[in-house]
Amino acid sequence: MITNANIYELKGSDTFVRGGQFEPNQFGSSIIWDGCGATNDETVGNWTNASSGQIAYQLSTPEGLDNLRIREGLPPQKYNGTAWEDWSWGVATGDWKHGRPLTRSIDISCHPDKDNVFIINFTATNMGSMDAGDFSSAEVSVNMVSRPRSVNAWRTEDPNSRLVFPTYGVTGCSGDFGWEGDQYFGCTLDDIDIGGQPVDFQGNPTKVAIEQTYITIEQIVRTPYEDWDNSQVVEDAVYANLLDAQELWVNRRNIDDGLFGYQAGELLCSDVTIQPLHNEYKRASMTFIRDEWFHMEQVPWSLGGNKIMTTDDYCGKDADSDDLIWLHADYVMWQQSYLMGFSVCGGENGTWDDYFHAPTNFELAWAKTTGATFDTNFTCQPCSGD
Repeated sequence: MITNANIYELKGSDTFVRGGQFEPNQFGSSIIWDGCGATNDETVGNWTNASSGQIAYQLSTPEGLDNLRIREGLPPQKYNGTAWEDWSWGVATGDWKHGRPLTRSIDISCHPDKDNVFIINFTATNMGSMDAGDFSSAEVSVNMVSRPRSVNAWRTEDPNSRLVFPTYGVTGCSGDFGWEGDQYFGCTLDDIDIGGQPVDFQGNPTKVAIEQTYITIEQIVRTPYEDWDNSQVVEDAVYANLLDAQELWVNRRNIDDGLFGYQAGELLCSDVTIQPLHNEYKRASMTFIRDEWFHMEQVPWSLGGNKIMTTDDYCGKDADSDDLIWLHADYVMWQQSYLMGFSVCGGENGTWDDYFHAPTNFELAWAKTTGATFDTNFTCQPCSGD
């Protein structure tokens, strides 16, 4: 709607404050709407004696007011004579990492010294860097916490007696990381034994603590919002992909050898969390747990399903000259309950860029090469049924 009022942008009120980590960028502008000479045509309303509410309402409509439209939750815009364009504060709309600023508040007040003159103050916010192709540490945080996991152990390891972990020779995105029960079929007991140093007593396990490292990646994502024409704007495909990850990743292990520098099966995605942050922006976090035992448990070989097969170590004689025997589980196997996997190498799970705004080398200081290696002797074929 055009009322023929005079419009002035107050340059001194043009403000921009860059947000810190997980904080919004803040913008502000002020406009003088001078109703001197405004129309009183009844078909468009009487603007010679306007009110603040009347101005606020018309600014919030798709038609706008005198080539301006401003409404909470939508981008402030100007009409350039042929089309509506976003209020840019000197930065093109497409240059924002997480999308254009949206109006958050509008304040309209009558000028204290002049009738039918109104001051329109409004603020807008967005999040992220000003270069769509840039990356800022304000947008992603990585946190690491190491804590023990208490397990039942029949075997542990020392430098001369290493534990053996099963796999197929996993390379890049092409390997099978699994270790399923039927893969024991056709193996001898020597094939499946995990090695290491016995720590059980009389066949009973010892409680030991193994290392787990919790790696949490937090980032900004933006949920869809409506535009002036009621269409849905999707600035950030990562948000929708993270919703899928809640089904495709959680309680699954990495099948990609080398993810964050770890081996296939070493990382378990424990949770995907999306929390409110700022209006339509969310704080999304994904937690991965690196486990020293690749999230497996030790199980001793038993006879008939309940009697552990043991071997004995001679410890000497007691005061009555009876032999002192220390019994150990003769064979110990790995049991894996997390048989499903996730991948960042394409396919159903997508790639790294589908889930993370950060480049793959961002703050990956935890990437490590451990002394442990997968043992390739676990390649027995399933039984034929004979």
